[in-house]
Amino acid sequence: MGPAKHQLIGTGRAGAAVPAMLIVAAIVCVYLNALATPFVFDDHVSITHNTSVQNPSAWWRSMRPDPISGMAGRPLTSLSFALNYAAGGLNPIGYHLVNLALHATAALLALGILRRTLELEGFQASTAAWIAFAVVGIWAIHPLLTDTVTYVTQRTELLASLFVLLAIYCLVRGWNWAVVLAVIGSMLSKEIGAVGPVLIWLYDAIFLRRTFRRVLRRRPVLYAALVACWVIPPVLLLGLADIQARRGGADVSLTSWGYLKTQAGVLVHYLRLAFWPHPLVIDYYGWPAATGGYRWLESAAFIAGLLVITAVGVVRRRWWGFCGAVFFIVLAPTSSIIPLAGEFAAERRMYLPLLGLMTIVVIPPATWLIRRPALSVAMLILITLVLAVLTVRRNDDYQSPIALFAQTVRHRPDNARAWYNYGQALSSGDRRPEAIQAYRTALALEPAATGAHYKLGLSLLNNRDYSGAEMHLSEALRAMPDLAPAYVARASARNALGDRRGALRDIEAAARLNPADPQPQLLWANLLLSHGDPTAAAGHLHEAIRLGADDPATHILALRIAAAKAIRPEPATRGENNGRAGLGENREKAIHPAPATPGASAGPATSPTQ
Repeated sequence: MGPAKHQLIGTGRAGAAVPAMLIVAAIVCVYLNALATPFVFDDHVSITHNTSVQNPSAWWRSMRPDPISGMAGRPLTSLSFALNYAAGGLNPIGYHLVNLALHATAALLALGILRRTLELEGFQASTAAWIAFAVVGIWAIHPLLTDTVTYVTQRTELLASLFVLLAIYCLVRGWNWAVVLAVIGSMLSKEIGAVGPVLIWLYDAIFLRRTFRRVLRRRPVLYAALVACWVIPPVLLLGLADIQARRGGADVSLTSWGYLKTQAGVLVHYLRLAFWPHPLVIDYYGWPAATGGYRWLESAAFIAGLLVITAVGVVRRRWWGFCGAVFFIVLAPTSSIIPLAGEFAAERRMYLPLLGLMTIVVIPPATWLIRRPALSVAMLILITLVLAVLTVRRNDDYQSPIALFAQTVRHRPDNARAWYNYGQALSSGDRRPEAIQAYRTALALEPAATGAHYKLGLSLLNNRDYSGAEMHLSEALRAMPDLAPAYVARASARNALGDRRGALRDIEAAARLNPADPQPQLLWANLLLSHGDPTAAAGHLHEAIRLGADDPATHILALRIAAAKAIRPEPATRGENNGRAGLGENREKAIHPAPATPGASAGPATSPTQ
């Protein structure tokens, strides 16, 4: 307990407002350079390509997002993205501002909870305010949190954590029904909200009721309602298990025991990043599974020791026991026995656990330094300045997808998915030779990566390596025979290689799979025109225009067809028609309108772009 005579922060409303304003100001300063960062990685699946959040006139439909989007089972976060879209479309600044505001709100809730908790533990009001300020100030600008705050899609973690903090704050204030509503909000934001009732029970037993036996009897209605809330996550995830497994990435066959062994190393990695936050990466795909040997035992023994210490602290109702419990309980859904394919580790999962760790680490020295005001302030300024610089520099990585994934593959060179995303970023930046090499590296690490085969095929096609393009596009279609754009691209490659019949089969397949896409019709028209049949080409051009093709390349094609018809107005001879059998005769019957496949392009059919 710190002595009352050393007051670094005053008491009362004014004294409480100053640290709150300083923390918000610090958060704004370190995340200011993140406001203009573009959408990256899963932002495209969750936001830019997610039509369920892009209907301002029916925003409530976002509460039932597309099952293949990253928002499946997370209706509240999906709704927040829909409201963002309604307010500012796909301008990333609005999304970053909301994430920043949510993080600042979470920090203020943590500040209020910690200050009141320390007072319950017997600390003087001024001492409690200073220690809470130091803990939350260090936590709020820690670079490990950038994955949650700067990476827009991770608003799922941010919202769920904020609601858990809100639930605990409401418990401290005695607002029981607000506690239940906050827990519901957390569960509607992300699956980790399921840990909320456990944390509330522990906090109540350790700090408020001082007993585990009577806590349930003292608030029977509250805890009955919290238990009832546990029905929410299973209902939201009903029927999504297979979809989420497919989205997880690689086909990793790992038992629960194998996954638990792997997570021992992951938890040690998290702890290291808490104290030495370098290197930070956006994607840990390819983290080695602990499937054999005994190298995992060292990490497991260390984590087991921490778990035992935490259990002792909880049983004895110590504040550090609760903080340790926050670390282990929040990470339990992702770091225990439930295998998550392709995502063994993720920095965003440390958002709330880091708060528990920083509380354990900061309180002892802060309590001692309270008697040395000048040294206390100097130490806090030094630590926060170092963390602030690291956070700003980490946010700089997000300014460019190329820089972000270049940094990722540099530190995780065995990450096939990172190489694939690096290739996409390079391709978008018109750095095709480097993109091709990145895709080849991804395939060397994971030969069955369908997306890498497809993207490499497109890049090779644009690079006029038609035989290579055909080979990789065929590999992609072998794994995904319903990928209509791949048929369009392969048709271009086969046409360039002189395989007209193969090209025609691919065009027909694309039109059959996606009849409402004008791209196959444009390619069909190009193919017929290049082989001297402008009349038949015109028919397919008209069909493409009817389906919505209206770009400059379409108009140029129309002029080429018109010029060809003017030069050669007479119909082809019988012999010529026989020579082109299968190209122009009775092909319109393949056209039947239906919804378009996302991702199909209406650009020039002869050079598919990425």
